[in-house]
Amino acid sequence: MKDSVHISGVGKVRIVYASWVMRLVPKRFVGITLNRTIHLRGKHLPIWLLRHEAAHVRQWHRYGRIGFLVRYLWQCARYGYTNAPLEIEARAAEREK
Repeated sequence: MKDSVHISGVGKVRIVYASWVMRLVPKRFVGITLNRTIHLRGKHLPIWLLRHEAAHVRQWHRYGRIGFLVRYLWQCARYGYTNAPLEIEARAAEREK
C-alpha cells in the first residue's frame, strides 16, 4: 500500500507500507527513508516514526542524495548508529510537536 504526506519545506513525500525494501535492512529497523520515500516494515505509521523519518527527508533535501549518503554512512561508521548526529537529530524530531 502507498500513500503520501506533505512535509514542510520539502513537499510531497511518498510512504510505502510493508515495503520490500525493508527486507534488505536489519529487523530492528521499522522504517528507512530513501530520498523522498519513506519505506515501512509494517502497515502502520505512528506519529513518532513519521516525525523521525520526516527529519531524514529534510536531511536528504538539505544535503542532496550524495551529500546525505556520504554524511550518514561516515557518521554511522565514525560514531555508531545511535550516536550519529543525523540520527540524533531525527530522534529529537520524534518529540517535537
